[in-house]
This record gives sequence, C-alpha cells and structure tokens, in this order.
Amino acid sequence: MRIIYLIITLFFSASTAFGQLPEKWGAPTKNSFEGADRIVLYVPDNANTAIRVFSNLIQSQGFKLDYQGKEGITTDFHLLAKSLSSPKNMMISITAIVSQDTPTILTLSGYTMKDSHKFRNKKSRAEACVFVGSVNQLPKAGFQALIALASTYPQGRVMYLERKF
Repeated sequence: MRIIYLIITLFFSASTAFGQLPEKWGAPTKNSFEGADRIVLYVPDNANTAIRVFSNLIQSQGFKLDYQGKEGITTDFHLLAKSLSSPKNMMISITAIVSQDTPTILTLSGYTMKDSHKFRNKKSRAEACVFVGSVNQLPKAGFQALIALASTYPQGRVMYLERKF
C-alpha cells in the first residue's frame, strides 16, 4: 500500500524532480494562503545532501522513513505531540520530492489523521494537509506541522503553492 502511495505521489510530482514546478501549479508565494497544499522549500544544497539533511531533520522529530531514494522520501504516520495548534492524537505522514537541478527544490506534502484504535485501515481515514479551515482542524494543523518541519532546514526558503490539476 505504501509503495502504491509513493508511486502515485511521484507520478503527480514528477516534474518537481526535474527542477521546475508545473506551469499549471502557478508560482509559489511567500505567504501561506487558503487552499495551499504544498510547501516549496528552496535549499542551498545539492539534491543528495538535501534529502540526507531533511531525512535527518524529520527522523530527529521521531518520524520513521517508509522510503528514501534519490527522488525523495516518504514517512509512515507519526503521532505528533499535543500542542496548542494541533489536535489531540494527530498523526501525520510526509512526502518530500527533490529536484535534481539547481536550485534544489524540496516539494513537501502530507496526510493527516486522528489516531484511533477503532480504525483498521488508517489510509482510508487520512486527509491531505491543506491550509484551510480553522486551526484545530486536522488538514490545517497538518499543514502547519509541515511548515514547522520545513522551517528547520538550515538556510532553506519556505514558500507555498496549491497544486492544480
């Protein structure tokens, strides 16, 4: 199931792996906006270093890697600590796709869900992380968690966009 998730994500994000964002996505903005569902992280490192650094950053936060390769990384769902901006028992998974060109771009997206032992198939209850709704709703809280992680990248420049199909 995780491999299928990665393949689908890589398929829809393949153009970022070649250094450019798809034209139909539009230009990234400096400020988050209603509907933003991607974080574009410009980094000073080459692609291999960028993946290694981001991988270390998220693993230091307790995330377990599901996949890591030259195209990017995916994580398994990770339970976040309760905070003012995240609901109780919120879990998040992250996908990071890296460009192979200069400047290096990491495109981050994720899924969030509420941790519950009632759900056997967690993926079916997952929602995309999107900057929409109130702060205590899962999609927005998940997007804010992605912003917090992206902001820890040394000398990284965080921007936002909405992927349009």
